[in-house]
Amino acid sequence: MKKKKDYEENYCPICGHKNVLEEKAQRKSPSYKNKEYSYYECPRCGDFFISYELDRNLQSEQKPLTLISSWIREQNEIGREVSLTTEAYERLKKDLRMPSVSEKQFKLMQALERRTRPGKWIDFRENKEALIAAGWCTSLEELIFWIKTLIERKLLKEKGTQTYRATPGGIRLDGPSHIQITGSGWDYLDEYKRRKPKDSKKAFIAMWFDKRMDSILDNAIYPAVEEAGYEPIRIDRVEHIDKVDDKIIAEIRSSKFVIADLTKHRNGVYFEAGFALGLGIPVVWCVREDQLEKAHFDVS
Repeated sequence: MKKKKDYEENYCPICGHKNVLEEKAQRKSPSYKNKEYSYYECPRCGDFFISYELDRNLQSEQKPLTLISSWIREQNEIGREVSLTTEAYERLKKDLRMPSVSEKQFKLMQALERRTRPGKWIDFRENKEALIAAGWCTSLEELIFWIKTLIERKLLKEKGTQTYRATPGGIRLDGPSHIQITGSGWDYLDEYKRRKPKDSKKAFIAMWFDKRMDSILDNAIYPAVEEAGYEPIRIDRVEHIDKVDDKIIAEIRSSKFVIADLTKHRNGVYFEAGFALGLGIPVVWCVREDQLEKAHFDVS
């Protein structure tokens, strides 16, 4: 590994941040063993691998790539390694969307929650770059706006003030030097996590992944869900680059209801249905008639 001073003129290929640490030493990501990668440590995006091919192609892209930057930071925050290929990058560009106003505030509160515990102060000066991406913000100016909004809502409180530059030589912004999550803020985090997806138009389908089930899925379950005005989601038919178990949890959380087909009594189906029930999400049970007597007594 080179010394830090050898990296001072490097720029992040995603957000354009200057002075990032970069390693181009034929390093290979464990997730993609047949591709050569650069490895970046960016104060805003976090740590990530990026294929040589994509790294070169992004040199001509306009910076910052806000949604990609925020996605990388979010993966870092939950402890996942990020390995970007051209294919993954194109898929992310297609699938990622900017969160709503309420979602941004919640994501920012979550990021603050991960950096503290009740009664402790967070040094905003040291964390501002990471928080820009973690809050899915486009700039420091937007981040400070949301921080001040959360203070006005009494979800945060501040201690001390600091003048920041939005960009080198750019406008000056007044913001806090330290922030703390209030009691109301901790209540907000707990309540938001328990909130039911009232306006969701998705229905998660938990069932045995076997070709013999395709007929009932395509000719009965999918048409019924769509006729009721919902989008059917079965995880093996959804394109994504996340870990499959994390994707399942996320899809269930964002669904209006779950259809659990117990045919062949797969453990995963019982788990997914139980997880939904724990969140207060309704479960519609079904099973092939000859399998009904084998259903677990809790649901039979």
